Amino acid sequence: VPHSKSADQPHSNSVLKASMPSLKSSIRYTYRHETTDHKMVPTKGVFVKSSTEIAGFGGDVRFGKLEGCGRVHVPISSSVTASLGCFGGLLVPLGEGMKCFGTPSLLNDRFFHRGFRDLRIRGFTEFGPTDEGDAIGGDSYYTVGGSVAYTPPIEIFKDNNIRLHAFANAGNMQLLSDGDGDVLSRVAKLASKDEVKASVGVGVIAPISIGRFEINLVAPVTRDQRDFLPEIRFRWALDSDFS
Repeated sequence: VPHSKSADQPHSNSVLKASMPSLKSSIRYTYRHETTDHKMVPTKGVFVKSSTEIAGFGGDVRFGKLEGCGRVHVPISSSVTASLGCFGGLLVPLGEGMKCFGTPSLLNDRFFHRGFRDLRIRGFTEFGPTDEGDAIGGDSYYTVGGSVAYTPPIEIFKDNNIRLHAFANAGNMQLLSDGDGDVLSRVAKLASKDEVKASVGVGVIAPISIGRFEINLVAPVTRDQRDFLPEIRFRWALDSDFS
């Protein structure tokens, strides 16, 4: 479980509860369609991926889980590409009588999203619910983003697919099956301007042997004391599964 504290600090109650044993039996179907010309730094094409998981064929865990993402890359010129992308997911724990959200979801079944990929922020605790500094995941999330990438007419850039880019991202993650209020009020928080996290920035992207490397100058558009530092800051990231 992602954890933001040092080794000598106690875990939160949410993490301690998740240490109880459980048994899950599930099936999952994944669909993938890709027409991009490069896995890590595409200049054209479409990428779509969806995953459906159903648990409850044995054991004591029952839920339905959906997750999907899509990206489209459009060349504006031989050296400029515009890209749009979105991610989203929903986890519905099933209680007695198969009642939706009839029981809290388990920590290890929730979404733990990588903030550096979709918001260009760092760390699990910078995107999504936390408890005493521990990231505890969410039952639902979405991110949307757009970027424009440019390949300078310099040999080292062109030969190694290194590009400059400008981007804007926004997203939110919420825990629907736990906490105060009913499910509908928590769903409403997904679109609340006080809850949505957003960032803009510029940077450099480069494909390397183990993934897509980025170093960016990121400015938070919305923030709170937990999610974002108050100033513009350099952030780096290495993503082995950009698609």
